[in-house]
Amino acid sequence: MKDTPEPFKDRRGTLAFFGVVMIFMGAGSLLLIPLMLLSMAAGMLTGEGGQPAAAMVPSILFYFVLGGVFIGLGVGSAMKKRWARALILVLHWIWLATGVFSTLFMAVIFRDIIRIMVGEIQDPVLMGLMYAIVILTTGLIFIVHPLIFIVIYRNPNVKATFEYYDPDERWTDRKPLPVLAVCFMQVYGAVSLMSGAMYHWTVPFFGTLLYGLAGALVTTLLLIVQVFLIRELYRQSLRAWWVLVGLILTGSVSFVMTFMKHDFLEIYRFMNYSEEQMAMLHSMGSFWNRDFPVYILIVSLCYILFLFYIKNYFSEKQETAHG
Repeated sequence: MKDTPEPFKDRRGTLAFFGVVMIFMGAGSLLLIPLMLLSMAAGMLTGEGGQPAAAMVPSILFYFVLGGVFIGLGVGSAMKKRWARALILVLHWIWLATGVFSTLFMAVIFRDIIRIMVGEIQDPVLMGLMYAIVILTTGLIFIVHPLIFIVIYRNPNVKATFEYYDPDERWTDRKPLPVLAVCFMQVYGAVSLMSGAMYHWTVPFFGTLLYGLAGALVTTLLLIVQVFLIRELYRQSLRAWWVLVGLILTGSVSFVMTFMKHDFLEIYRFMNYSEEQMAMLHSMGSFWNRDFPVYILIVSLCYILFLFYIKNYFSEKQETAHG
């Protein structure tokens, strides 16, 4: 460590504290896995059904990866590794963007969820109170929480603390944070594609449903394209940027066309959803048939607007430099 006076406020205590918080968050995510397995086993023993094992695999993998990511970032923050700061910011910016849509999603389907869980509630005061509690809780988890981390880790003193204790340039320093964010979102997209194996490889395809071998072939092709995109987007290729915009537009049109021609229950039946899941979806039919396609279009449009906002980070010069 340097002997010269530090020209900033040392925030290593803050980094350690929030690092521990993330470690606990990771441990909590990992603890959800045995709880899910116990729930599945209890349903099988009591004969009450529950989700089939195959349907739980994507959730188990998600919480496993999420737990590992949080623990790794928590340790990195506590050890004052500058790569940790970049990835923490990327993760929480994605979390915040997802959280805004999740909160809006919850606000739209709230009444359906309450009806499924406890039946119709006639008292408007009680209904309003429950609505406020649910929206407030969702907002705290998905909006306030990531905002706190973003404010902390964007602080100039926090940034200087990382750079002081970890002076060497890391791979995260060579790329702008928005570029890293897009790459990580595409990694998530690639992993999501692989989860199609649990759902009979069902793929909405311009008004029809592909499944089985046909769905697997299309999914494999999309996965190959995703791997190419991740590599080229990291290299800040403008061509890859345009391909991504085209894929989002094409995928959105394909999805909406399929939902317009097929009842939502038919789609989820192809995906091997359990009878309990189908019953729950059926009780929310108005949302899935009418509102969900609109929701998907809004999310896709916002992602495209974000891509245009960061378009300056991608150029032919960057492709030549990496070529």
